[in-house]
Amino acid sequence: MGDMARTREGISPQVAPFAIQTGQYAAQMILASYNLARVPPPFVYRNPGSMVVLGRYDAVCHFPWKNVMCRGAGAWILWLGLHLAKILGPRIRLLALADWGQDYLFRSATMEIIRSFQTSDIAQNIGEFEEWPKDPK
Repeated sequence: MGDMARTREGISPQVAPFAIQTGQYAAQMILASYNLARVPPPFVYRNPGSMVVLGRYDAVCHFPWKNVMCRGAGAWILWLGLHLAKILGPRIRLLALADWGQDYLFRSATMEIIRSFQTSDIAQNIGEFEEWPKDPK
């Protein structure tokens, strides 16, 4: 089903956790069709939350199942820890940590791109896209 699925409830969230959960559900249904497993109950998406890095030592984390939202250096450390824990294999985990460390030590441009835009610049650019092209039919 993936992250572009449409259900009776509407359009699905376009995030990796939804794609992973629906893929697991589809696998269970396929096994059940060959009588290799029981038919699972109807699919219910369990939102694990959202995390985003905004810049150097700044992130936002939201966990709806605990009704928790945090921001700042603590959220940034939480983001690092969770993503490192999800990386498979100690070698790749160490390489990712070294790469992130290099980005932060040497102020990689990609890490600062979100903060480089000023609000006035964004507002100015939005005016360019007020009229979207119509679909030719």
